[in-house]
This record gives sequence, C-alpha cells and structure tokens, in this order.
Amino acid sequence: MKINFEELFEEKILKRGYNYYLEDSVHEVSKDENCYEGLVYGTEIYEVQIEIDNNGNIEDMNCDCPYAEENNCKHMAALLYYLENDGQVENKKKIRNTDSYDKIIDKISENEIKEFVLEKLYENYNFQNEFRSHFVQYFEKTPKRVYERRISQSIYQAIGRKGFIEYNETYKFSNLVYDYMQEANNLIKHKEYEAPFWIASLILEELPDLPIDDSDGTTSYVESECVEVIEKILNKCKSDIIKNEIFKWITETIKNDTLGDYSDGIEKLLDEYFIEDKFVNERLKILDGKIQELK
Repeated sequence: MKINFEELFEEKILKRGYNYYLEDSVHEVSKDENCYEGLVYGTEIYEVQIEIDNNGNIEDMNCDCPYAEENNCKHMAALLYYLENDGQVENKKKIRNTDSYDKIIDKISENEIKEFVLEKLYENYNFQNEFRSHFVQYFEKTPKRVYERRISQSIYQAIGRKGFIEYNETYKFSNLVYDYMQEANNLIKHKEYEAPFWIASLILEELPDLPIDDSDGTTSYVESECVEVIEKILNKCKSDIIKNEIFKWITETIKNDTLGDYSDGIEKLLDEYFIEDKFVNERLKILDGKIQELK
C-alpha cells in the first residue's frame, strides 16, 4: 500500500520509526474501515491509531506516548512503514529514496570517496560525531571522561552564543542526541554495554538544567530515547557489574533528585529489572531515609 507520510515527520523521527519497524516492534495490527490500529513496543507498549483515505493520504494519527501530545512520533512512523510494506520486515525500502546516488557512487573511485570523507571529517564537527556513531565498532574504547567532554561540548554548541535553545532551534539538540543514540545502539549491537550506559545517563543528567524552549516536547523525546537505551542494556547484558552500576546510578539520582521531572522513566526500570532481594532491600533503605527526612 502506497502511503503519503514521510513529509509529515522530522528526519530523525522517521529513522527511529523505521528502525522500530525493522526490529519487528509493530504487533497486533488491525483495520476498521479506514482506521488502522497497532501496538508498538518501545520503553513501554504504545497504542497507535492512523486513519488513511483510499488515496493513501493521512487523515488523522494518534499515539499514547508523551511525545505524540505535540508531535508526530516514531511509533506512528513505525506503524506506517509496517502498513506500507504489508508487514514484511525483509522489504527494506530506503527512507527518502536515494537510488540515484547508488549509481553515482559506483562511478566514483575509492580514493576520491576516501578524500571526500576525510575532508568532511576534518572540517565538520557534526559530521565527525555522525561518522563515529555509525562506525563506532572500529574505534578504540572511549573512557567515560571523554564522553563527558564530548557530550558537554556538543550541548554547548547546540545552545550557541545566546545561551538558550529557541523553539525553532530545538532540532540542533535533538539531532545531536540522535547521533549519540545511534552510537549507543551500535555499541550494544556489538555487545558493548558500559559506554552506551554512560552516553544515556550523561545526556539524561543534562536535561534538568538545559536552557531550552521545550514547547514541542523535545526533552521528552530525548528522555524516552535515553531510557530505551538503558532498558536495552538491561535486556541484553548478562554482566552483574554493569547491572549493579546502573542500579547504583538510578538509586543515587532518585535519592539526590538529580533528574527532577525526568526520573519517571528510570524509576519504572527499577520496578521491572531490579526485583531481587538485594536490590529491593537497598530501595527500602532509600525509602526509609526519605521518610526520616520528611519527619
């Protein structure tokens, strides 16, 4: 089914939705006349409804995720890719058709492409980040202090000289976060778990004090992306060391109220992934401490 929808989404949202579709995250799709419904599995299970007319035009879209209150979200995009490809995950159509580039690249020599990429890497900091996030498995392991510096510098650049991210400039922040999330997911794919946790936790820690006009829900989008990375680590990693590190960070942030309004997502992770006695007992101690403070 041909559906006219890609122009309705930001590029970063399309990419995330397409990844969800490829990861087989769309389930229980049903149709009632022109209305399609489906469940999309992310940090939680989200219900998506989309109305499409007979010409493939979108008439209405709804999702119960927080980001969809103000924007078209990745869960909507995931369902649309599913519908357009009749649920066939192996049918990997490209986002925003680039078939013509394939033929052009075939005509260019390997050395020309290498020189072009190196030139762009040396002159463009954003391209450096994107290149690294995509090919992170070929780089040496990065210490936490380097991630701290890189993320801090990236956010400083997004804020700019005015010291504030205006409503019409929030893409600067969300785009840089998308690159870091891609890097984190590529590391997870190659069974590296500590660095992705650092990336997600460091970005989350920046949110409470970020000078940004968040009318479009950008920080909610960022929070959900970071929590999703941490949840993916907890699902895939078998190391008790990493799990303990994540638990310690979550409990410390809750105890010290480090994340403020952005702590809901990580608190839900406690309930789902830290149910062993040693973790429950530690949480009870923190709760007792809070009760004593209130007294």
